Amino acid sequence: MFENMVLITEKDVYNVKCKRIPAEEYDGERFIVTLGDEVNQVVRKIEVRLSGTLLASTGMQEPDKFDFASRAACRLVRSNEKGNEVSITTGNFDLLRGKQASDEEIDDTLRLLIHRFFTKYPDPKVNRLSPADVFLSTDFDFQRILNRLGYFEARGIIRKSSLNEYEYDLALGGFEKLEALERSPKVGPEPENRYFQLVPLSKKVKEPFVFALMPFKPREFGQKVYSDVIKPTVEKELGICCIRSDEETKLGVINNQIFTMIRKAKLIIAETTSRNPNVFYEVGMAHAFNKDVFIFNSSKKNKKLPFDIITNRAVFYDGYEDLKKKIVENLKDHVS
Repeated sequence: MFENMVLITEKDVYNVKCKRIPAEEYDGERFIVTLGDEVNQVVRKIEVRLSGTLLASTGMQEPDKFDFASRAACRLVRSNEKGNEVSITTGNFDLLRGKQASDEEIDDTLRLLIHRFFTKYPDPKVNRLSPADVFLSTDFDFQRILNRLGYFEARGIIRKSSLNEYEYDLALGGFEKLEALERSPKVGPEPENRYFQLVPLSKKVKEPFVFALMPFKPREFGQKVYSDVIKPTVEKELGICCIRSDEETKLGVINNQIFTMIRKAKLIIAETTSRNPNVFYEVGMAHAFNKDVFIFNSSKKNKKLPFDIITNRAVFYDGYEDLKKKIVENLKDHVS
């Protein structure tokens, strides 16, 4: 029996269970899909039949049989059709497999589903959102569902569950970010960037966080500025996660990860003493996203900054202790 699946409709959220039953005289396979309320009282039972011809032509595997049987029953409920039987054949299987849709159409639907689900189940120990739940609750193609859930994860609205990596919890501030999307003038996905993509980040990146921009190579710039000063000061004195892109453990294209961290960071710290061109480029990206960017530069070296930088909250420091003091002074009113 397949359990712990959920159907999300406009009016309610139902628990879904799918069980195989004897085929008897039927040339195929039969299932009973049971919909229950929040206290597991049975609301509706629907028999689903998968034709033998369909099973033979598609070579459908065991988990898929339960998924499609559950989707067929849930589709009957979502369309407000009466009856307690539905058959899946070669004639209607393509419709059940899932329709192609634009990102905007899928995202519009996902916003509603995410809001309804986590309003109903705020405690991740009780229930978590899975791609299968979205599959039952929509007519979209499964791969497209996975792709768009990844987009909502990258936007910091949902996050991979610590209890099951294939399920999602609501991220910190997820409802607020969801509402911000709904209030935006153009409801829909963020316009695609020609150069970079928003990507999921590892659990090491804990929101809200401060993203530090600086060179990684010791021969170019002393790394203790980050390990002994910036990171511990931000985390211990200001109580917020501080991360640098080389600390990200998730495999992926590093430029996309940097783009995503800049996009999602609450604040940006940039150490510009070395005049590293990558750091300046990333500062420009952060400014384009209208982020709060705090530029720190050693007063002992390279006192003259480029004009476009010096006019944007540049702070000079004299030694490690002075840097600690100035980080707290400048960031403390922006981390709450």
